[in-house]
Amino acid sequence: MTTHRSCPAALALAALLLTIVSTVLRTETTDAAWQGRDHAAATVTSGSWPNAGSAYAEVGRVASASGVAFDLLRGGTNPPWPGPSSARSQAVPGTATGTTAGPYSSAGVLGLANELTSRGAVAGTPITGAACAAYGWAPATPAPCVTVPSQRVNASATLSSYTLYASLLSLLGLGSTDVVAVPSPVTSSVSCDLTSSGPTYTAAAPSAANVTASNPRGSISVRGGSVVAVPPAGGTTSFDFPQSGSTVVVPGVSGTLRSVIGTTTSARSSLVLENGRILRLGVLGNILLDIRFTLVLVDAACGSGATGPVATTAAVAARVAAPEQPTTTTAPTTEPATTTAPTTEPATTTAPTTSITTTSEDATTTFEATTTKTTTPPVTSTTTPPVTSTTTPPAVTSFSGSGAVTAITTSGGTRCTVGSDAVSFACSDGSVLTFDPDALTAVGVAANTMDGLWTPVTTAGDVVTVAAAMRG
Repeated sequence: MTTHRSCPAALALAALLLTIVSTVLRTETTDAAWQGRDHAAATVTSGSWPNAGSAYAEVGRVASASGVAFDLLRGGTNPPWPGPSSARSQAVPGTATGTTAGPYSSAGVLGLANELTSRGAVAGTPITGAACAAYGWAPATPAPCVTVPSQRVNASATLSSYTLYASLLSLLGLGSTDVVAVPSPVTSSVSCDLTSSGPTYTAAAPSAANVTASNPRGSISVRGGSVVAVPPAGGTTSFDFPQSGSTVVVPGVSGTLRSVIGTTTSARSSLVLENGRILRLGVLGNILLDIRFTLVLVDAACGSGATGPVATTAAVAARVAAPEQPTTTTAPTTEPATTTAPTTEPATTTAPTTSITTTSEDATTTFEATTTKTTTPPVTSTTTPPVTSTTTPPAVTSFSGSGAVTAITTSGGTRCTVGSDAVSFACSDGSVLTFDPDALTAVGVAANTMDGLWTPVTTAGDVVTVAAAMRG
C-alpha cells in the first residue's frame, strides 16, 4: 500500500522539474538572441519627407497639326497624338515607364491624300522610347529614373525610334518625305529635392547621342535627312529646307527647334519643334498644300506641385521669315525715307538656299530668310521710326527702342519690368516672369513671333502674349 501512494507524488515531482528546466532553457535562448553577434541595431534620428510633389515624362507627342487641305474630309485619328508617357506623385508613388505609343495617321479626302503619320522609324511601327517618372518617397524605395543623391522625385525622357512622315497620295506613296526623324536617341532629364532642406531643382539640357564637334549636343534630321542641330539650353535653332524651292512632290519643311529649361519653381527639360510647316507649291509658286504642326520630342518635369506636358503654341499662323529690325516698317509708305525698297523696282529672284541659325548666349549670327523672292537694299540707322500700317492686324506686338527687351505689357494689361539679372520680370500683379536671355534678343523675339504677335515662353514653360515691349 505504501508503494502505490508514492507513485503519484513521484510523477508530480518529475513534471515540476521538467517545467522549470524548460523555462530556464527558453529564457537563456531568448537572451542569447538579443546579445549574440547577429543582433541588429540602428540609430533613430529625426527627419522629414514631402507630402506633395509629382514627376512627368513624355516623348514623341504631336501637340497640334492643321492645314486647309489636311482638314478637308479628314480620315484617321485627329491630333494631338500623345507619345509614350508616365506620371507619378505623392498620391501614386513609385516608378513608372512608358515605352510605346501609336502609330497615328490622318489624311484629307477620307484618308486618301495629304497624309501625316506619327510613327517609329519603320512604317507601321509604334513610337518607341522610355518616358520614366519616379516619386521615390514610397515603400521599398523604388528605383529612380535619375540617380541624384537626395533628389528622389525625378523624371527622364528618351526618344529612340521616331518619324513624322508626310505623303501627298497615301495609297501610292507619291510625294512622301520624312518630315522629322531621330537618327539617334534624344534624351532629357530632371530631378527634384522636395525635403525641408530643399527645394532643389536640377535639369539636364536635351541632347542627342550623335554628338560631333560641330554639333556638341547632337542633331535630328528633317526633310529626308537634312541635319538640324539640337540647340543649347534655352536656345533655338531655326531651319528652312527650302520653302522657295519646294514643289507639290517635294515639299519645303521649316520650323524652330527650341530647348526648354526651367529650374526656378520646378524642373523641366524639353525639346520642342515649334512653328513647323510642310509647304507644297504649284508650278506658278502658288501654295497648294500647307500643314502646320508642333512636335514635342522629349519632355521631363518634376516639382512640388502638379506637373504635366510642356506648354506649346499651336502652329496655325505663318512663320516669321526673318528677325524683326527695329528700324523697318511693316508696309511701304508714300514717303521716300521708308526702310523698304520701292515696290516698282525690278525684283531679283534668289536661288533656293538653306539657312540654319542657332541662338545662344554668345550667338552672333542672324537668321537668313529664304522664303522671300525679292531682295531689298541694306537698312541704315538714319531711316524713319517704324510706321504702323492701317492694314496691320489688331493682334500685334508694339515694340520701341533697341537692344534686348527690358519691359513688357501683356495682352491682359499686366506691366512687367526686368530686374538686375536681365531675365526676371517683376509684374504689376505681383507675379514674376523669368525668360532665358536668348529669348529677349532680336533673334529670340523673331523666333517666337507669328504675324507680328510676340509670344515668348518662360523658363517654366508658360506662354506669354505680349501687347507691347520696350527694348534697351
